Amino acid sequence: MEEVEKVSKALQLVEYYESYLFRRAGGVVFIVWGILGPLIGLLVLKSRSIADIMGISVNTFMWLVPPVIWLVGLAITAYVISSASIIASRMRKMPSRKHLLPTVVLFLIWVLSFILAGVLSVLGPKQLILVSWLWAGGGASVLTYLVLRKISDRGGYPEVLLVGLILLIASLPIVNVTNMALAETAALVICAISFIVGGLYAIITASKHLTEVDK
Repeated sequence: MEEVEKVSKALQLVEYYESYLFRRAGGVVFIVWGILGPLIGLLVLKSRSIADIMGISVNTFMWLVPPVIWLVGLAITAYVISSASIIASRMRKMPSRKHLLPTVVLFLIWVLSFILAGVLSVLGPKQLILVSWLWAGGGASVLTYLVLRKISDRGGYPEVLLVGLILLIASLPIVNVTNMALAETAALVICAISFIVGGLYAIITASKHLTEVDK
């Protein structure tokens, strides 16, 4: 009986450490995009003046600089998440495929959310051009939280919900802002704050998953 309890506790420790790894990895990814996302937005908004300084055309700038930053962000994201996945798989001594379907679902949620935002920004009222992107990120974050909560044994990832709520709530006042420059700045600041706050929350609270096993 004692051996069974030891094995059960060991498996539980693996699960908690796995949760810690992915919470911490998710926090890093949030912070990375909380910096790179607004940076890309700022570069797009100021593309003409920056292109003039660089001595290149606006089209060349748009095809060169923002995509490179996106690729850097995607590379960091892939590295951080894959590193956590590899460590988790090695601890379990087997490749983990049980989250393949949820991963596909999450991918579709984010892609479809931003496709809808793009359509709304083109066909909708001018006031919704900016907030539609914030709503896309906020809505996708809330749906992501619900999916993760469904598949997680540890109550989900509240930092994802936190990001979604900040995006959705803070974006509402922008609808009534008529000064486009002010609205653009506010949208970038909201995006940065939401993802960085969510990332810091994830990293700070991740260690709790290592101590709960002793309770």
